[in-house]
Amino acid sequence: MLFRRSAVLVGLTVLSSCAFAGGLSASYGIYYPSSQAVRDLLGSQWRSYGISPGLTAGGQRGISTDINIISRSQSGNKLTLATFSAGLGQTYPQGGSMNAVPYAALRVSGTYADYELGLGGGLDRSKFLLGWN
Repeated sequence: MLFRRSAVLVGLTVLSSCAFAGGLSASYGIYYPSSQAVRDLLGSQWRSYGISPGLTAGGQRGISTDINIISRSQSGNKLTLATFSAGLGQTYPQGGSMNAVPYAALRVSGTYADYELGLGGGLDRSKFLLGWN
């Protein structure tokens, strides 16, 4: 995978602090794990919740941040993923009566993963991963 351990999250938190003045949006999603082994241990559909400070009106460009949490527990197996991402974003004007604001963003992310899985002798770990989205 393209993930590595890093302490970049502190720098991203400082960088994203200016985005809070622009507004706040919330997100809800369904996560489908690609690994059959993970689906067998934790189920095939997980809920995802998030908030995104800043860039809530059409036609804005600036710092785009996102905080997302996925947590799942099934049959003694547990997994929590907390992701913070920050980068450049662009919203686009939209017509009609929809309240949604389409956008594009290129961000780096840090994910804290805490899991306890019953694989063989059991696996209980916490990790910090770095990626992009």
